[in-house]
Amino acid sequence: PAGKGTIEDNNTTPSLVGRVAYSPGEKVEIGVSGHHGPYNASAIEGLEVDESRDVTLFVIDAEARVGRATLRGEYAQAEVDVPTGFMGIFAESQRGFYAEAVVPFGAGWLASMPESGFAAVARYGRVDFNADVDGDSIGRLTLGANFRPHPDTAYKLDYQRTRERDGFNNRADSAAIVFSVASYF
Repeated sequence: PAGKGTIEDNNTTPSLVGRVAYSPGEKVEIGVSGHHGPYNASAIEGLEVDESRDVTLFVIDAEARVGRATLRGEYAQAEVDVPTGFMGIFAESQRGFYAEAVVPFGAGWLASMPESGFAAVARYGRVDFNADVDGDSIGRLTLGANFRPHPDTAYKLDYQRTRERDGFNNRADSAAIVFSVASYF
């Protein structure tokens, strides 16, 4: 809230941010995006309090329609300039990805809700919170079904299978059934 109405940057150095997309046809899009710039305030009211520290983000994303299915995926990587005294405590390199397929079906099955439909969803995602060491990661497979009574509302039922590794590379597996509701307004 304190930033409202001001054009001043908290670290006086703007970041470089952008995305470029290529679409060889109306059913495919591939994008590359990035961010590079400081993340900390190195000076406060003209007094230097720290070195300027940068973060660099790189992302590749894609979406394609194959028949009735929509395929999506994304890979992201972050490189963080961590202060010397905090290396080993905070990660300097992080990365993750996801791939999913969504297949709609059942449009018009409910005459009282002409805009309604269902979708089957399969998704796998993995995040490595510290790419420089083994462990500290999460991978999850999700299989689910969605019901949309209206394009702006979704009821979702998912089965999730998760494999986690802590900072010491100890493995923990879990499973869950998740019901959720989302409304976009």
